[in-house]
Amino acid sequence: MANDFSIDTILNFSSIAKHQAQKYPKKRFLYKKISSAKDRIIGIIGQRGTGKTVILKQLCSDIENSLYISFDIFNLKNSSANEIFESLIFISNQFKVKTFFFDEIHYFTEFPQLLKIIYDFSELRVVFTSSVSIQLFKLKTDLSRRVKIEYLYPFNFIEYLYFYYDIKLSPISLKKLIDSKISIPMNYYGYELKFKNYLKGQLFPFYLDVSNFLDNLKSIVDKIINDDIPQLYNISIRDIQDIKDILKFIGKSEIDGISYSSISKNIGITKYKAKQFIEIFEKGFLVNTVYPKGTNIKKEPKILLSPPLRLLFRDYEECLGGLREDFAVHMLKEQGVNFYYLKGKKGEKRPDYLIKMDNIKIVIEIGGKGKGFKQFKGISDNYKKIVFKQDYKISKDFTFPLYFLGMMQI
Repeated sequence: MANDFSIDTILNFSSIAKHQAQKYPKKRFLYKKISSAKDRIIGIIGQRGTGKTVILKQLCSDIENSLYISFDIFNLKNSSANEIFESLIFISNQFKVKTFFFDEIHYFTEFPQLLKIIYDFSELRVVFTSSVSIQLFKLKTDLSRRVKIEYLYPFNFIEYLYFYYDIKLSPISLKKLIDSKISIPMNYYGYELKFKNYLKGQLFPFYLDVSNFLDNLKSIVDKIINDDIPQLYNISIRDIQDIKDILKFIGKSEIDGISYSSISKNIGITKYKAKQFIEIFEKGFLVNTVYPKGTNIKKEPKILLSPPLRLLFRDYEECLGGLREDFAVHMLKEQGVNFYYLKGKKGEKRPDYLIKMDNIKIVIEIGGKGKGFKQFKGISDNYKKIVFKQDYKISKDFTFPLYFLGMMQI
């Protein structure tokens, strides 16, 4: 193979990867879905630190006739997709490899062509990872029918309870939650302290293995900004500094004060460029955007950080309100829910979000112990109303622990 992409090196790294997998006896919930899938090419897309590499190594260790290749280790700038494919075929024939596991595949710029060639001209199976959203690919070749994409997010609360405390619970159905005739079993309650630790960063698997979580989280964000984004976009050194300034501005500001307009004004860039950078952030799993629902309002989205990135800029107690909303939005987005934020006239109290599910409309309020049903004043009885609170006490009305949003299956 071209450059340092030698067969001996690949075999050696793959052997090490399989050995490293033994350090992780527990498996992310996505592992079972990937291991039992029949698709020829599967992509695992997710933020750095969510465990994509560990899943790949576990799969490689458990599946016979497989090989692990990390694309961020090798220098492939002078290699073509055809050259890599020929080498893969040689390895397959020589060592009876049927499945390849490609880690951080976006480091090879011709990876779309490589995947297309593999699919069209071989029987090889591929599972790959990328730390950048599939929406970034903007492929010249159409891979939609060839590649099955799965997203790996940080732990939801159910997965967190399993990994940290070996507590096994089944997901809660949102439809059951809004049905007054169905009660949630008591073993789903009482996790307020654990949820506080979760919000402080334990939603990331690597929290289990590091002594200074925030330093590691900062390193991940720096790598996304300095390596991943420039890998996919033609941006300048000035752009990178603007990107860092925008992220800092979002992290230090209150949620309701963030918009394309406020970013433009405070960072000194055009509104168009602010929008462009936020779209890049979202594809790099740094932010989540939610569009508004209401009349006579600007259609700029609400911009939230992916949890717990807000902790890089403010102390836990100082940014707790933001962390709660970051969590709620991230959980809804992870479930693929169709939802909006509600925006009224200036000074008007409105619930936080509107969820549309089948023929049901649900308005929800997110907050601490001070939040309640007063936020729903003026909302029609045609809407289901739910309050999710962090400081929860068992109630007869539709008030539930905030962590329920991380235990749901929509």
